[in-house]
This record gives sequence, structure tokens and C-alpha cells, in this order.
Amino acid sequence: MDAAILFPFGGCETLARWVKALQEVGVTPIVGGHMTQKGFLVSEEGYVADEAPERIYGTAAQLGVTDFIVPGNKSEFVELYREQFDREIGVGRFTLSAPGFIDQGGKVSEAGKVAGPKFNAIFGRQFTNAEDPKAVAEVLTAEIRNL
Repeated sequence: MDAAILFPFGGCETLARWVKALQEVGVTPIVGGHMTQKGFLVSEEGYVADEAPERIYGTAAQLGVTDFIVPGNKSEFVELYREQFDREIGVGRFTLSAPGFIDQGGKVSEAGKVAGPKFNAIFGRQFTNAEDPKAVAEVLTAEIRNL
């Protein structure tokens, strides 16, 4: 295993312990703090405090994390978090990866443009649930070329 994705909603101690444990064995921690589904943040009638993702990302950055998962279907937040990482880690010194495309309304080209120079789009059910995976791949490839 080269990397592990964490969404540390259990708190800052959970985040710190997981990150430290992964780093000690040479596994890259990839930290997420903002989910793609509707109704996630309190301001969206969800349960997670609006400031929680920024706090999670900030703590992770302080722990030396440079790889993050952001919500690809919410470009305004991708841009917000990229600006946070630019300040806290340094421009171009981190990687953003994002799910939330196709079924959840995100556009790869839009998220990629605001994410910065190191961006990975994450795809899953777009292929596993597709009647024509090749057609889905062609649509996604066209979006990626527009970055």
C-alpha cells in the first residue's frame, strides 16, 4: 500500500494519530475534509460545522500532509481550499484529488482549473454503473483535455 485516504471526522486526535502512524511506515496520507453529497455542511442543512473542513485541512497541513481530497462537484470550495493550501503549504507543493463528477454534477474541467497545477480526478461508479463505460471514458477524456 502506497497511500491511504482519511476522512477524520472523529476529531483532531484521530487525524494526528492516523497521519503519524501512516507516515512512520512510509504510507502517504491523503486527507479529505469535505464530502460531495448534498446536506453535508450545517449551512446546507447537514450536520458538519461549516468551518470543520478548513480546520481538518489546516491540521493535516501542519502534520506534513500534502495530498488532499476535495469535493469536485463544489468548485467554489475547491478554490477556497486551494487558496488555503497555497498559504499554508506553498503554491504547487500539494496535490488535490476530487470525486463528485457526472452523477453528482461536477465538471472535471471546472474543478481542475481551480484546483491548481497538481490535480487528480477520481472516478468510480461512473464506470461500474455505466451501460457503456467506453462512452463515459470518452466524455471524461474530453473534459480532462479542457484543463
